[in-house]
Amino acid sequence: MVAWPLAVVLIAATPFAALAQSISTDTASYPSRPVRFIVGLPPGGSPDLVARTVASGLAGAWPHNVVVDNRPGGGRNLVGETVARSAPDGYTWLLTNDNMLTVNPHLGRTPFDPFRDFTPVTLLARLQFLLVIHPAVPAKSVQELVALAKAKPGSLNYGTSGNGSAQHLGTMLLQHLAGIEMTHVPYKGAGPAVQDTMAGATFAGIVNATQTSWR
Repeated sequence: MVAWPLAVVLIAATPFAALAQSISTDTASYPSRPVRFIVGLPPGGSPDLVARTVASGLAGAWPHNVVVDNRPGGGRNLVGETVARSAPDGYTWLLTNDNMLTVNPHLGRTPFDPFRDFTPVTLLARLQFLLVIHPAVPAKSVQELVALAKAKPGSLNYGTSGNGSAQHLGTMLLQHLAGIEMTHVPYKGAGPAVQDTMAGATFAGIVNATQTSWR
């Protein structure tokens, strides 16, 4: 497991924000039915784990369950649209990493306005990213990986949680700074990407360690 300090410094502060539409409900009786956390990634990734941790913690404090609803695909724009169009009653929340709100609008038109359509609720976690490689890759350091990629441009592939994700942008930054070329393999989430790196289907990937700030 090889740490890439610049990527960690650049994107370590990437937070997961829990967002809900502007709430117009009776707070004294809230919640009077189950609350839904929508996560735009498949099970197994950090957002999913954070969502389930929060849901489990609220289960003892609220009279109704918090349901985690995984809806991967569309670079998380689809779940943003779903929450933006839901009733603003505080029962549909979006748990997402902040690049959906800060990066996606710059990559193309999004079906939501990050400033008008959501109300921030809380910061749940911060991430630190690590560059990892499969044991079959003949490199034991970042320097050796860069040398290998320079010797075989495009032959090394890497998995990420999707186009425009922090993992994708971090690896693109690495390639730009090091003057190398690797092949991007986008997945619907970090969980499947890590599984394929562990299995050797991809040679490298950026994974994260989550520091939760929610209590």
